[in-house]
Amino acid sequence: MTATTARCLRLSPRRLAPRSRKPALFASPQLTPSGEYTRGIERPAIDAGGALFVAHFQRQGAFGKLSPGAARSELFAVLPAGSIGIGIRFDRDGRM
Repeated sequence: MTATTARCLRLSPRRLAPRSRKPALFASPQLTPSGEYTRGIERPAIDAGGALFVAHFQRQGAFGKLSPGAARSELFAVLPAGSIGIGIRFDRDGRM
């Protein structure tokens, strides 16, 4: 080991600060299994209770709900045949 390598190892940020178990700020971790939503996923919304609602759950025209702490979404609603959900919003009273 060279003197330069030894200095780098001693000054390595990993040696100066222990690894944090906290997620990185502004990181977007995957919350649900791959393929649970179609490629057309768009405009999700979160209700007052913290549940995430997303259009295109498993197929177009279906809405999924991911409850807080859950690892998988569940079917929330299906639109009439030929309909496509564009996005979800809640009003001040919590109505979708």
